[in-house]
Amino acid sequence: MDRRISVGLFAVAIWGLAVLPNDAIGQQKTVSEQLLGTWSLVSFEFVRPDGSKQSTFGADPKGIAFFDAGGHYIISVMRSGRAHYAIDSPAQGTEAENKATAQGAITYFGTYSVNEAARGRHAVLCASWKPNSTITSPIN
Repeated sequence: MDRRISVGLFAVAIWGLAVLPNDAIGQQKTVSEQLLGTWSLVSFEFVRPDGSKQSTFGADPKGIAFFDAGGHYIISVMRSGRAHYAIDSPAQGTEAENKATAQGAITYFGTYSVNEAARGRHAVLCASWKPNSTITSPIN
């Protein structure tokens, strides 16, 4: 299953778009069933408190999200067109190459749950590309 979506800060938009049209007339899928599978990124924007937007990963970011039936997710987003390392080994990257990598990619994973009655989603971050990232919150 491959779906296209827009992703916002920490991919909360993925969860906001969990209710999609039914595949067949008369068949009602639960929110959990609609969320399951593989999602392809179409855009990624941070929305500031004043409403302005920042395209941190450029005009054509690449990304994917997976949500499994066991309540696990993983999301990865990268800036497209990133420069190649001069030496084909990230362990030997220059300071500039390593900085571009750190600023041009995010990956995180954790667990999620869905409250079908309230049509609400809840995410818990287990690990992230940024060591001091934490999230344990309802996603609306």
